[in-house]
Amino acid sequence: MKIFKKRSILVALIIIIIPILLLVGLINKSQNNKKITIKPQNIEEDIKSNKNINIALFGLDRRKDNEPARSDSIIIASIDLKNKEVNLVSLLRDTLVDIKGHKKDKLNHAYAYGGAKLALDTINKNFDLDIDKYLAVDFYSLAKVIDIIGGVDIDLKDYEVEEINKNLVELNKIEELDKKADYIKGSGIKTLNGRQAVAYSRIRKKGNGDYERTERQRNVLKGLLKKYEEKEKDEQFEMAMAIIGKVSTNIPINDIKKLKSIINENINFKVSQNMIPYEGSFKSTTYKGMWCIEANMEDNIKALHEYIK
Repeated sequence: MKIFKKRSILVALIIIIIPILLLVGLINKSQNNKKITIKPQNIEEDIKSNKNINIALFGLDRRKDNEPARSDSIIIASIDLKNKEVNLVSLLRDTLVDIKGHKKDKLNHAYAYGGAKLALDTINKNFDLDIDKYLAVDFYSLAKVIDIIGGVDIDLKDYEVEEINKNLVELNKIEELDKKADYIKGSGIKTLNGRQAVAYSRIRKKGNGDYERTERQRNVLKGLLKKYEEKEKDEQFEMAMAIIGKVSTNIPINDIKKLKSIINENINFKVSQNMIPYEGSFKSTTYKGMWCIEANMEDNIKALHEYIK
């Protein structure tokens, strides 16, 4: 288990996406409600009583607007206000689970089948939880934001460069661009534009599989945070404009403001990072012709409940 200070993953996932808009006063409650797909869930009472706040975070794999999206990354953020701790638990997207109306399937397919509601129901049913709050971001839409702030700095390995360029071929075909548009040459620290950063975050079959894939996604978010903090107010305004309409949540804006304020005031907030299924508790298999992860659910539910209070 790795421990990070507050201004890292937690800030990138919870603070930068929606509260960036709050910092410049661009959205209000009625605007946010346009994106709400399930019943709004207040957290004000949880904040007052120092009760743990659990939020499901979904990074959506959407190539075009308004198309069904699988959840490319799934993270449960458990915020312990009393002890000033946050536990981020990544749920591996290829885990084989029961999905209502679809029998057994990969965990990440639930969002495509029924949006945030079915995704939450699936997580709760299979992992014995009762999470009712969510935040979802179309990861591809972040490409526009990354371009506005001038890219993100990433230290690339040789094999990552090769895989980025392969993923760019697919993106270029979808966007009807030249096959080699935005190709990267050479490894090392590179400033990636939005499309390159998306291609980087989608690398999966090289390195340590989904474990390393989720690390890359966090690298992009942390790079985004770093560049955002360096910008002047007018540039932050442009960034916020690019995010409007790209975030979906059922947490009221006023509650997000309160939570953001609490986290900002506590610079010693500690963040721990875990993954479910954990190493050694699952095996790779095929189910109905698709590769997936078959986990020891009993052991993983016990482990998850140690992380999520």
